[in-house]
Amino acid sequence: NGMSLGGPSKDNVIEYNEIHHVMEVLGDGNAIYIVTDQNNMIRYNYIHDMMHSHASGAMRTDGVGTSKNITFQGNIIYRTINGGIQLKGYGHKAINNIFVDACGDSEVKTWEGGRGWLEIRCGPSEGTVLKNNIFLATFNKKPNFMNAVLNMPARFLNKGLEIEIDKIEQAGNICYSTILDQSEGNTAIEGSKSLGFQLEYKKIDAVSIIDGRVALDPNNELFKQGYEYIDMSRIGLPESFPQEWLKYDLE
Repeated sequence: NGMSLGGPSKDNVIEYNEIHHVMEVLGDGNAIYIVTDQNNMIRYNYIHDMMHSHASGAMRTDGVGTSKNITFQGNIIYRTINGGIQLKGYGHKAINNIFVDACGDSEVKTWEGGRGWLEIRCGPSEGTVLKNNIFLATFNKKPNFMNAVLNMPARFLNKGLEIEIDKIEQAGNICYSTILDQSEGNTAIEGSKSLGFQLEYKKIDAVSIIDGRVALDPNNELFKQGYEYIDMSRIGLPESFPQEWLKYDLE
């Protein structure tokens, strides 16, 4: 993993990190991985370019339902091959996150489907909140913006970890594809909506890609309608970071 919180750990904040090109050798890992923890805040991180097939999603809570009350807020996820945020456990919240091409390989122009960009892996669902998340696709022909794994293993069901979408608090989740028209876009999100997810297909021009990086327009009307503008200039290493540390060969 790029960063990991192992249990029991609680009341931590992980913020303003730029994490990229992780999980290029090992598998079953994430840029930010959280297990058996509670009351942690993961916010304002920029995760991008996780394109190896054995990498899992950008961020994940794990532990077969033992993680509790983890909040993902204002994170930006771009170019990940196997999803964006994956949730297992109690009372997690995903609010005002921005997903751009968060599943698939942009070099494969025929790519369709794949894992959910925002995916619920197990319950229980009480206390879960999914609000004001923004999804933008530029190449995936059948983007799976929001998904739930309802065909769960018995080890989950025996512990009362069923997913109940109707118990999730949802509002303001929007999506758009630059390669699909309105009718095609509405068709693309039928799967998510049939599961019970709140998701609206509408044009999004507040988010773009400039020189291979996500860019946000602070003056866009979207950020005047309750969606949080994220100042990306604050993300990553500050100027005060010792430059000699970047020269270390950790291999």
